[in-house]
Amino acid sequence: MYKSVNLSNCIDLSVPHKIEIASYNYYPNGEPHPDRVLTTHDLFILLDGSWEVWQDDNMFILNKGDALFLFAGRHHYGIKNCAPNTKTIFIHFYPSDKDVLSKTAPSSGNYAVFPTIIHCSDSRLVYDYMETITSVFWSRDKFREQRLEAYSNLLFCELASAKNNILKDDLQLINDILNEIHKNPQKFFTLDELSGKYYISKRKLVYMFKEHTGVPPHTYQLNTKLDLCHNLIKYENGIKIKAVAERYGFYDEYHFSKVFKKKFGYSPSSLKR
Repeated sequence: MYKSVNLSNCIDLSVPHKIEIASYNYYPNGEPHPDRVLTTHDLFILLDGSWEVWQDDNMFILNKGDALFLFAGRHHYGIKNCAPNTKTIFIHFYPSDKDVLSKTAPSSGNYAVFPTIIHCSDSRLVYDYMETITSVFWSRDKFREQRLEAYSNLLFCELASAKNNILKDDLQLINDILNEIHKNPQKFFTLDELSGKYYISKRKLVYMFKEHTGVPPHTYQLNTKLDLCHNLIKYENGIKIKAVAERYGFYDEYHFSKVFKKKFGYSPSSLKR
């Protein structure tokens, strides 16, 4: 009897994860997954075929388009052969000391978090990043190491976004809303406006903002605008406080100064001086 527990891979993005090897594997007659314990993380995508792979006491069944992230130091093995003509693209990464495999994500730190198996057939970027990393790995590019580090982080971020289609859809929606907010710095959007424009309930809108930004929509807009105002006043000495307030959609100069001081602990005029 096996336990099927899809734990979270929590990968620390604050340090580079050096790549040991990146390439393709092809199994014309079908083979079980190698029985081993690696010192590296093993990430692969099933390009064709199907496979049953185990990590410790957990079994994962992969079909075409699925990605599997096997954590360093864990027992990886197979009992059954993969389907004939199975093909994979794989990358082995050296782990960071802060990478963890856990039921829950760390409460702090700069982590990309995703499960062991990721059904990412709809996420073209995961495959594109894997393919690019493999190509760069075997290249003689002058900036090879820098490119590998950059694409590895992009890959981890995309795996975190692609962990399931529902989360991916929500992430796309919240990114669309945030983009709309940032394109219109002169405007404060109400819940009614945003929920109506994007065809979602106000309750879900607030939930999504708290989930992805940590704060409700109005607070997010206010904090973003105040940060922009702070930067504007700091670097444009001749600008009037009233003009700043108008540019970023505040009711008037008095209201702007009040919320500015509440956030930063000093008035806009003090910063201007």
